[in-house]
Amino acid sequence: MIEMEETDIVTLDSEQKSRVEQLIRRYQNDELNRPEDLVDEWSPPKTEKINREYEVEEEEEYIDPTEIVGRLGEWTHFESQKAARFLSELYNGQFDQLQEWPPMLEKRPEGYFVTDDGTHRSIVAKAVPLDELYVEYYTVPASALTEK
Repeated sequence: MIEMEETDIVTLDSEQKSRVEQLIRRYQNDELNRPEDLVDEWSPPKTEKINREYEVEEEEEYIDPTEIVGRLGEWTHFESQKAARFLSELYNGQFDQLQEWPPMLEKRPEGYFVTDDGTHRSIVAKAVPLDELYVEYYTVPASALTEK
C-alpha cells in the first residue's frame, strides 16, 4: 500500500484573498520592510522569565494566528521577500502548513511568541489573517514569569 504524505493546503476566502492581493501590491511597492508593516501588533513580551528551570511539554496543533504577538530575543532581520513568498504561496493555493517545519512558539499569558523558526509564516498568517496556523509550542508556567 502506498502511504500518502499528509498535507494541509490553505484555502482562502474572498476577504483573505483580497488582503493577500493588497499585501503583495505593498511588497511590489517596497512598503513591507518590517513586521509592523504587515501587522499592528508585533512586540517583545511584557513578562520575563525569573525561573528558567521548569519542565515543558511541546505540543503541535492549530492555533488562531492572531494570538501570535511577537518574537522572543533580539531579532532585527525581517526579509520582505520571504514574507512575499508565503503570500504568493497563499494566493496560488500552494501554502501547505504540514510540509515545512511548523513555527516554533512559546506561549505566555499575553500570547504566543516565535522562538526560533517560523517568524515570517507567523507574521503573514496573522496579517491575512488565516483561520488557523499549524505550530509547535510550549507553555511557560506562570510561576516562572514576572511582569517587566
